[in-house]
Amino acid sequence: MLDPIDELKGPVGLAEITIPGVSPLVEWVSVPPPFGMVIGTPMPVGFLFQRWRASPTEPVRSDPEPALRRIFTVPANDSYSLRGTVRLDRRANDAAIDSVLGTLPRGTVATSSERLFGYPAARASSALDDDPATSWTTPFTGVVGQSWSLKLDHSISLDSIEIATADLPNRSLITSVEVKTDNFSKSFGLDGNGPIDAFGNRTYRLDLGRSVTAQDLQIVITGITPRTSKDLYSKSESILPASIAEIRFQGAPRASISNSVAPQCRDDLVAVDGIPIPILVKGDVGSLGDLPLQFVGCGSNPFTLSAGEHRIVAVNQPSSALQVDQTILSSALLNSVQGQVSASQLEVSAATNDSAQIDTNGSAFWLQYNQSSNAGWEAAIKENGKTESLGNAHPMGPFANGWLVSAGSSGSIEATVQWAPQRWVTASLIISIIGLLGCILIVFISRRLKSQTIEVGYRVSSAPFPSISSLKINARSFAWAIAAVAPVALLLGGVAVMAGVLLFGIIGVVVASKFSRGSIAVHFVPSILLGLAITIVIATVKITHPSVNILWPSKFEVANILSLVSLFLLLALILADRSEPDSK
Repeated sequence: MLDPIDELKGPVGLAEITIPGVSPLVEWVSVPPPFGMVIGTPMPVGFLFQRWRASPTEPVRSDPEPALRRIFTVPANDSYSLRGTVRLDRRANDAAIDSVLGTLPRGTVATSSERLFGYPAARASSALDDDPATSWTTPFTGVVGQSWSLKLDHSISLDSIEIATADLPNRSLITSVEVKTDNFSKSFGLDGNGPIDAFGNRTYRLDLGRSVTAQDLQIVITGITPRTSKDLYSKSESILPASIAEIRFQGAPRASISNSVAPQCRDDLVAVDGIPIPILVKGDVGSLGDLPLQFVGCGSNPFTLSAGEHRIVAVNQPSSALQVDQTILSSALLNSVQGQVSASQLEVSAATNDSAQIDTNGSAFWLQYNQSSNAGWEAAIKENGKTESLGNAHPMGPFANGWLVSAGSSGSIEATVQWAPQRWVTASLIISIIGLLGCILIVFISRRLKSQTIEVGYRVSSAPFPSISSLKINARSFAWAIAAVAPVALLLGGVAVMAGVLLFGIIGVVVASKFSRGSIAVHFVPSILLGLAITIVIATVKITHPSVNILWPSKFEVANILSLVSLFLLLALILADRSEPDSK
């Protein structure tokens, strides 16, 4: 498929497929039941749902989850309150954003063909706010042909228009525009010599030549002096956008500089079991339009949910310019419990992956560790030089571990968490090291015991311990053994293990064939690699203290590879030794 503009090869895809008689596919996320239902114990219930979204300023990405849809289970009849957060849809059209922020007077609509992607402050009304620091800004591509439009609910008469365009290093310079009204059109050249203000805006007066009456006004960019920069994705030169900071004329409406959403109760954003839930949205979105807004239920909130399955949906309507990001459903029982809890008197002054220094007022509290619930986790607290074990973990929430820390004296305590089964792993490593050192010791002792003489009426020379010289192998036999072992290493250990076997095997063949004692040295390679693997494991555990979580195995990948390589090299040595003819 060729791009009609750039004649580049592009991907092919289908956006939508419609089949007569088949309803559109709607994706729901079904969440696990509350933990109390799993263990059969009634407990306060709350549901927090968050929508998966992407950065609105990245043109190549869209929200993976355009709307929040969840299926959840309520354990018992109860009343629920609703609260959460919404955000301004930074990709919504100009008019929708102006409507939710109350930017323009009623009956006035300012729009643009396009604006800088994902930036609400670059919308059309920014050219009507008497603020030279804000502007309507085009996208990066296709600057020529972009247009700014104003629609009024009454007619105005104008004979000239004053515009201020940006002349900045990061903006393309506008060199010509066309002014259009209901029944009028005229082109103007901008020579780049207009007076410039402190914000880098050049002002031009466009004389229409006669008085024009209109309700609709449009200004089209017809020419630019392009300025470029490197595109973030393609690394090619990209034309920078152009900006119009102010548009002034007699009777022009003024846009208010406000980022606040006026409090209003609305029922078009959230529904539970198909019934709209009124919510009150309020807050300030900030100058970039990226700050979250809080909402709470209003009207018939709280509402009652019966035991069983329910569905909540927050569909983001483009016309509303608001996107629901998070909803929190709290049962009456949970709200009553939370109301009884005083403000937190705990402060974590320092923390690592498995320890924390906590300043407390002496009240009892729960210590929570967010790793998968398992009785193998143990916690302890150290206070006033004394260490007290908290014992095994209790399930906390849907997956975490928790320990109750009893009331004590106020002050600083140190809480530590450890994975108890690690003790057996550490003991095994120590035994392995001792065994490895013992094997190496036996090999070196054998050099001193080349022969023994036993007197039983006659003289017999024997060698219960083989001499070091007997460890010689034939380089060709070892090469065939490596070739035989390599496919097995690939099958059982993967590409990295096979590559290690081949690498050390080739080195071993070269060393065995080129040096008189090379074949003897080859026999020690598996032991050296195994020792190195054990050293890496011990150093990783003792020095870096990795968290015992789902990523734990990846911390020892190199040690695992070295261990398997040593095993297959040892197998190759055994095969090579057995293939040698007995010279005795």
